[in-house]
Amino acid sequence: MIIVAHINHSLPLSFWGGFTHPLTGWDHLVMLISVGLIAVRYQNDRVKIITTLLLGLLFGGSLGAVLGAVGLIEILIGITLAIGGLFLIQSRRERRGREIVFGVATVGLIHGLAHGGEMNGLNPIPFFGGMVTCAFLMTAGVGLLFTIWKNQWRREFAFCGVTIVMCGLIKAIGAV
Repeated sequence: MIIVAHINHSLPLSFWGGFTHPLTGWDHLVMLISVGLIAVRYQNDRVKIITTLLLGLLFGGSLGAVLGAVGLIEILIGITLAIGGLFLIQSRRERRGREIVFGVATVGLIHGLAHGGEMNGLNPIPFFGGMVTCAFLMTAGVGLLFTIWKNQWRREFAFCGVTIVMCGLIKAIGAV
């Protein structure tokens, strides 16, 4: 495997370790930025989008802590990044809120599952508390910035979406 961010690395299992973890990998940053952009693009569902991301992360993390490491998780993470990019490329009229919310929940579930699988039976609560706090702040921050500048960024959503799809494909192909 060329690109592996979620297997066999040491994690400081503290709130601070969890808070700083999303800042340590490009795939983490791409996921959080894409969800923030999705929340701006689909403003009517922004609260649902951010909430379901966080719930997906927590549920996936809990499931991963119980199940342990899941095979092919890096490929699944790449696919979820690409799906997030596709949501940005699509016209707002082509996707309904339920589909977006379900897609974002799936992104959170897969990413949480990866991190839960790293816990190896240890107490994940402080780590996940920090990680979810950071995820919320980053996603909401990106959403806030783009909401402020939304009139200047309308055309750029498609460009951001294509870039995020490419990042997801690089991640998925690199994990093979």
